Amino acid sequence: MMILADRVILGNLSSGGTVSPVATDVSTRLDVDTGCASVQTGHLSNARHIVAMEELGDVLGVLNCEVSIWLAIAVGASEPFRFEPKKRYDDGQGPASTLAVVRTAQGGQVIFSANGGVYYFDGADWRAIWPEAARYIQKTANLNSMGRAWAIYDSVNKQVLFVYPEGGNDQPSVGLIINEGTGAPFPIRWTSKNMTAGVFGRSATGLRIGDLPVIGGISQTLGSLTSSVQRIIMGETGGQAYENVGEDDAGTSIPFLLETGLHSLGNGTRLTTAKRLEHRFKKTGSSQTVTVKIGNSRYGEDRVLSTGHDIDVGAVGPYKTGHRKTSQRLSVRLEGSASTKIVWRGSFAEFANRGYR
Repeated sequence: MMILADRVILGNLSSGGTVSPVATDVSTRLDVDTGCASVQTGHLSNARHIVAMEELGDVLGVLNCEVSIWLAIAVGASEPFRFEPKKRYDDGQGPASTLAVVRTAQGGQVIFSANGGVYYFDGADWRAIWPEAARYIQKTANLNSMGRAWAIYDSVNKQVLFVYPEGGNDQPSVGLIINEGTGAPFPIRWTSKNMTAGVFGRSATGLRIGDLPVIGGISQTLGSLTSSVQRIIMGETGGQAYENVGEDDAGTSIPFLLETGLHSLGNGTRLTTAKRLEHRFKKTGSSQTVTVKIGNSRYGEDRVLSTGHDIDVGAVGPYKTGHRKTSQRLSVRLEGSASTKIVWRGSFAEFANRGYR
């Protein structure tokens, strides 16, 4: 179902006078209750069945079918919508399930396919995206049970969560959080739970005194004041719902790793010695160790990492490490395990130029 131009469009009809996986029914304008009497069945050739439907705007919608993708375009004539084919899928490129299609802030759709691929459609262009995520899904998924996969979009953090059955399991038990801008995937896994549905919505939370407005402007008792935050909420097969709160993994610190590319500190063909680095971190509320390493490469060979130096970003700065590493190209690597949010704002080098080699 989707809503376009003040009308409801139903697809893949399983009840009523016409039962067909490729049929659509359109309501009258601004009248959902007494409308829906305009059934069409032969207008979506090479569709097999409609899997998912979603709006791309006020007058443009997408019908994701098993073997093809169609547009519903509002035209305002006696037939209020024109249905136009856009793409014939290769085998397995169609949506894995009705819930495996999400609309993002960029305006288009992300489609997780039955064969483990990831695609993007904006109403005109259809293309493969996020190859690292697709390779991971194809390596870890039970592709025979992808019909139980689902996805949601986190509009605050600009991330897509895709949950699917792991190999050997027919229920959704693993997932990927994918950065919309970079496509970087972060794997997640539940050892004893199967998350079968989810939503990005608002969850009630208590207010702290610091969150309150001027006391004189409050007309409610403190006990009745609440707030809400947007977060991912998921449900599992046992009937329990969960939300993503906290900054650890069920009490266990989360490993992290960041490494910059190789850069020249001086003239690009001249050797440079990085003597000391000063790091800019936002101070954490409790002790948190970050290990700093320097990577070096002189002539294009694989970079070699130095011995690590630990700093506590929960202590008062400055945060400095000594290295004395000489090379033409240098990188910075930060690693550790965290139970709180770490904010890094860059590192600055004290260096000395050396000779040419």
